[in-house]
Amino acid sequence: MSAPTTSSRVRLAEVAQLVEQAATDVDDVQRTLETRVDSLISGTAAGPVRSGGATATFLRAFTDVDAQLSRVQDGLAELHRHLTGPGAA
Repeated sequence: MSAPTTSSRVRLAEVAQLVEQAATDVDDVQRTLETRVDSLISGTAAGPVRSGGATATFLRAFTDVDAQLSRVQDGLAELHRHLTGPGAA
């Protein structure tokens, strides 16, 4: 296999930066959702979720979405490691 070229290393660095930005964006979404959960449940924001059953359903859905976002974060971190770690072109 041939040695990586300067242009391929530069491109990998650019892609790694895009992955970092995506991870930051996902983290921002996660934090925003976390800060709004209480207000959504208490009814101080648009679309209040007040009844007991609805609250439980909403919290289950929120927990599922939060877990999925965490898995996305993990995947982005792994991708970043592959782009920047030993053995990257």
